[in-house]
Amino acid sequence: MGITDPNLGGPEAMVFEFPAASSTPFWMKDTLLPLSVAWVGPDGVVLGVTDMAPCGADTSNCPLYPPPGSYLWAIEMAQGRPQNWGIETGARVEIGVPC
Repeated sequence: MGITDPNLGGPEAMVFEFPAASSTPFWMKDTLLPLSVAWVGPDGVVLGVTDMAPCGADTSNCPLYPPPGSYLWAIEMAQGRPQNWGIETGARVEIGVPC
């Protein structure tokens, strides 16, 4: 939220870890750059990737982005990064392992 650097500091992403599998949608309130989110299931397999459009402080115009299934991790990154990093539906990711 509030970030204006289109590179997000380079090859960075934000990982959201949930204590249990969730189906909570994401939204982009106060987010000024287009992002992608990869939904990762408890088995480490990417359930899907969703591109999300920027949305300001007016929450009446902010769409919700539902996941394609129950996820344990959500990885947000600049739009286009998932494809660059090979993150796609069915790919396996390991959270906490150096790249």
